[in-house]
Amino acid sequence: MTDPLSVTAGIIAVAGLAYSSSKALYELISTIQDAPQVFQDLNQYIAALSQILEALKTNLDGRDTRLSESQIACLQEAKPTLEGCDLACKDFKTKMEGLTIHSHDGRRSFRDSIKLHFQNKSIADFRMRLAGWKESLALALDVALLTSMSASTEAFKALEIKMAAAQVQISADIQVVNTRLEKLLASEPESEEDMQIITQKRGVEEQQKAVLMQCLSLCQAAADGATQTTGHSFRNNKVFGKARATYGNVGHVQANSALHSYDGNSASDKARVVMGNMDGASFLEFMK
Repeated sequence: MTDPLSVTAGIIAVAGLAYSSSKALYELISTIQDAPQVFQDLNQYIAALSQILEALKTNLDGRDTRLSESQIACLQEAKPTLEGCDLACKDFKTKMEGLTIHSHDGRRSFRDSIKLHFQNKSIADFRMRLAGWKESLALALDVALLTSMSASTEAFKALEIKMAAAQVQISADIQVVNTRLEKLLASEPESEEDMQIITQKRGVEEQQKAVLMQCLSLCQAAADGATQTTGHSFRNNKVFGKARATYGNVGHVQANSALHSYDGNSASDKARVVMGNMDGASFLEFMK
């Protein structure tokens, strides 16, 4: 069995590095005079991620002796996500520093807004990563803290819903990237320069997909880590369009109700789907 102490110590250390990087990026953007709204919005995502990273750093301390094997496995899966988060925040901060300059009052401003290299797509892609990191790392933290919630069935239900929602959102983001890649693969370059541009864009999209797949893998590890406690299992479930889907127990379900495994289910268009146990009142409300 893997040593819980070394695993938690490693996660705390990497989470601390990622937290410092995200905080430094947040502070840099905060000092930019008249920053475009898109950067102000981005900073909200960075702040939300920083809160999760700080919670990981502080709440895992001293919990190593109370973690199950599945919880430890979930935390191990979180390490590459944390490392990627740390490096990406540092890289984004370096690019921002190259595009801004200090003013006499200690604040920063863009050197030349016309030459701003950050296009909306680049910012949107980074924001997508931030959201994926936040959702998946929050689940890893929730699973690591499950022992303190053992008496709360409602907490388990909330976690199940949170897991399903995170997996659906990240899967949808991956589909967006896959669509972009398909378009790039179908394009026919007319010159060597076109080929280089397409190759560069493909590299960017493949890197984006790798980050999101890593987040999805962490979500699955979190689901596996919670399964032995909640009894339910989630894997490869998707929701498209205006469909609504609920997985797990809904409403006042009796104790010792049937346990379920959800694998490869999908809902599309305007479908309304419940997979699990549901009381009568909740069923009527859901079908409205």
